[in-house]
Amino acid sequence: MLWILFGFLCLLAIGFAAWPMYARDSRITPLLVIVIVTLVVLPAGMYYVQGSPDLPSAGSSAPEVDDLVNELARRLENNPEDLTGWRMLGRSYLAIRNFPGAIKAFERVLELEPTPSAQTLSSLGEAKLIVRRRHPVDGGNDAFRKRTRDRSQ
Repeated sequence: MLWILFGFLCLLAIGFAAWPMYARDSRITPLLVIVIVTLVVLPAGMYYVQGSPDLPSAGSSAPEVDDLVNELARRLENNPEDLTGWRMLGRSYLAIRNFPGAIKAFERVLELEPTPSAQTLSSLGEAKLIVRRRHPVDGGNDAFRKRTRDRSQ
């Protein structure tokens, strides 16, 4: 597929750059040959040498996001006082839409933070509101209300 796209773009480039030169002289001139080589052969050769046309797509060899998040959770079991790790776990759970996990992670962040940050309270409130919409639970807006009260004081 990539080579088809490359070929199409080369033809398009030749059409814009070389065709007017050919139409003007009605013959192939040395300058026209240089333009065609520059537009087609040189980039294709450079890609073949420097690029990786035979590599599989990056998605097949990359670790799954869920596996990485689970590995982070396992590491935090061994180091439960890692504030940065808990923040990262909460954000990761939000990203993969594991909202109950995000709630637990952000609640742990609140336990570890000396002063609750607005970002933590906002993320916790977001996760609770989403869970609340799906499954009614109490306290979905508490984190947002606490932050609002803190600011008004």
